[in-house]
Order: sequence, then C-alpha cells, then structure tokens
Amino acid sequence: QSWIQECMKNHTKCQTEDVPMLPKRVIDIGTSHDDTIKLHETNEQRGYYVALSHQWGKTSLLTTRTTTLNTRKSQIPWPSLSQTFQDSITLTRLLGIRYLWIDSLCIIQDDPVDWEIESAKMADVYEKSYVTISANTSTGILLGPSITRKYQSQQLETVEMNGTAVPLRAWCFQERFLATRILHFTDSEVVFECLSGCDCECGGVLNEKYLKSRFASFMSRSGKPRGKYEMSMWDGWTAIVNQYVRKDITYPIDILPALAGMASRVDCDELGRYVAGLWEKNLAQGIFWFAHVSSCDGVGNSTAPSFSWASLAGTTRANEVTWPYSLEEGEAKGLFDIVEVVCDVGTHNPYGVVTRGSLHLKGYLLDVTLKAQKGPAPFNCVIRCGDLEQGARMFMDRVILSDLTVERNLVCFFGFQRNEHSNPRNRTDHEADFCVLLLERLEEGIYRRFGCAPFLVLDVSWLEKAKYQEFSLV
Repeated sequence: QSWIQECMKNHTKCQTEDVPMLPKRVIDIGTSHDDTIKLHETNEQRGYYVALSHQWGKTSLLTTRTTTLNTRKSQIPWPSLSQTFQDSITLTRLLGIRYLWIDSLCIIQDDPVDWEIESAKMADVYEKSYVTISANTSTGILLGPSITRKYQSQQLETVEMNGTAVPLRAWCFQERFLATRILHFTDSEVVFECLSGCDCECGGVLNEKYLKSRFASFMSRSGKPRGKYEMSMWDGWTAIVNQYVRKDITYPIDILPALAGMASRVDCDELGRYVAGLWEKNLAQGIFWFAHVSSCDGVGNSTAPSFSWASLAGTTRANEVTWPYSLEEGEAKGLFDIVEVVCDVGTHNPYGVVTRGSLHLKGYLLDVTLKAQKGPAPFNCVIRCGDLEQGARMFMDRVILSDLTVERNLVCFFGFQRNEHSNPRNRTDHEADFCVLLLERLEEGIYRRFGCAPFLVLDVSWLEKAKYQEFSLV
C-alpha cells in the first residue's frame, strides 16, 4: 500500500484523473469479508478498481457466458473461484478497494460483439486501474502460509524470463505495459512497478533503465516531433513487435487484438493508418520482416494477411521478428510502388481482427526455384532461375529447412537494392545487394509470402530478367 500511495502522491508520470470511470462490468466484492461477491453492471459509474493480469492456462477457468450472466450478477460463490481469483479478491479488500476487474468474468466470453467491444477497451482498463495485480507465481497462489518468498534481488526482466507463467502470455504483454501501476507476485518476491520505476521486497530500487518506464517515455512523445537522438515511432513499434512475437497465444485469431491496446497508444500521424500490425507510412519496408523460426506447427488461423508478421500466429514459433536495418536507415532504393492498401477489420476495434487484407503493388517479379542446401554459413538455400544460380540465406515464414528437400517453384519479388556507397563489401560491377521476398502464386496475379532474403547478393542480370508488373499480395 505504501508503494501505491507514494506513486499516486509523488509520481507526476503516474497521475491520472481523480476518480476514473469504471469498466462496463466489475466484480463487486463488497466492503467486508461477509459481503456477497457478484458481477456488477456499472452504467458509467465512477470509482476505484483493481485489475488482474493472469495466466488462463489449460485447466477449466471460471468465466461469464450468456447463459451464466444473470447468475454471476446475483452471486459468484467463493468455492467456484480459483486460488488466484480468491487471493486477488483478498488483496483488493486489503487495499480498501471495492471493485475488481477480471477479464474472464467481466467480458462475456461467448458473445462476439461484447468481446470485441470490451477487449478493445483494455488499454483504458489497465491504465486507469488503481493497481494491476500480476499473478506471476508458478502455482497461481499469491497469499497464504504455503508461500515462502526468499526476497532475492534480481532484475525484473530476469524475473520475467525465469519460467514464470504470466510474462509468456501474449495478452499479459500489453497488460504489463499499459498498467499505470502493477504488483508482480513472483515465486521469489513481490515487485512494484509503475511508469516512473520499480521497487521490491528485497530493497533493491529498480530505475529508469527498465522497459516499462522506457516504454512510458517513448509513448509520451507519440505524435510529437522527434528529438535528434530519439528513436522514431516506427523503430519503437518494431522493438515492441520483436518482444511480443515471443509470447504464447492460445488462439491465433487473438494475435492482433492482444496488441490492440498498445497499437492504439502508438497511433500517430508519423505512422499513418494501422495495417494488420504494420503502419501505412512505413509499409514499404514493413512487409520485408523476417522471422527466426524455431519450429513449424502447420497452418494457423490468425486471419492476418501473409504480408504481416501477425500471420505467423499458430503456424510457427518465432524467437524474434526483425527488419533489415539498411531499409530503416534509407540506405537502399525501393524497386516497387504500393498502389492500394486494403485492410478491413471488425467494426468496433480498428486495431483488432483483420477480415480482409491485401496490397496492390507494381514491381519486379521473377520465376525461381528454391531448395535447401547443406553448406558453409551463411547460405542455407540455393535459388535458381534458368542457368542462374545463387546461394542464399533465406528466412522462411511457415516452412523449416527440412521441408525443402525438393525444389519449390516460387516467385522472387525484388523490393530494395542497396546503394553502392553503403555497401562495405567488395562487389563486381555486375553484382548488387538486394532485399527480396519469395512468394507463392495462389492464382494469376495474386500471391502470398513464403519468406524473405534480406541480404541477397545477385548479379544484376537477375533483375534484368524480371518482369515489371502489377500484382496483389494477400
């Protein structure tokens, strides 16, 4: 409580409106331990509330559905609540707060409209909460005699990567960064984190170098002119995505909704329109992402178009998604034009599920074959076109190298050519560095991504063989 009071009183970064508007539904836990616990429709009521960030897990979890809504509004029996939920209620009462927000109970899980509307408001829910409880323990138990915390001094990032459950969940990624104040209950200690810094039971004071406070500083300049040494909004967004793709997502279709709150806070004129996890003013380089894939699980159902990194959800396990540095620094010239951008989303959440996405492009395409190659690094594939052959370092989207034992017929899309003066390596007069996408032809004039070769050295005759044409990337 002292951490929270200190934050509310003295941290200017963390100060919000006096009494916030309550979310549409909250759990009313009453003012004493004897009061009935029930779901409460707030009708634009104001008040303080605590939010819970937790791991859903694979076991049965108490939820609110259309058939149980009225029952939940009448009473939620204590024995029906998980240990995490019970401990969260106890903590909320100890803090002197009457209302608690838990996503599984406060959003109607089988009502698509309610889920879409309320999940789109999560940025506000976590930002305006009195505090967010983050259940990071391996058992889900936050309180009680069975908990023995050793108060080990450790960096918060280390706590996150040390096998605890919550930080691995995609939904919890944005919950941590959007919450103004958050209490991390870990196996070793309780850590308090806010927009200004961190504190913990072990007594170590964690400062501005931590990611949440750095993110808050980055977010504070959304829409403002960039200082000489500040990262661009695009660079900041790619850093967010790079961390986000490492998290677990139970339902691939949630890959964009689970990041929607952060997207809404990053949105600004510098980036332009949001396009399936990318931004329109950086779309030319944005579609040339490449993933470091550790496994491939088959075809997912994220619904995101193949030109978006979000299309990986449910198909592959990506350790990271990155973009060619030279493209961000303007060291390469573009070889294509974007004619039209189509990105249709759900009516209630412009940052949510994409129902239809495509890019209409004009650029150079060349029919090629690709096959895995065992050989010296960095090459892992051989790309061929007629009598032309070149070793390549390919990053495949949904295929691992062992699946490329037979040549695949693909199409090479030439995206960028590096400027000569920016190339530190010796090249002949007939060679150049290219950034290309390999595409699969779905039907005439319509393609989807297969992979990316961000640093491909080719004889310029490859580009001369290519045909400049209009096509769609879906």
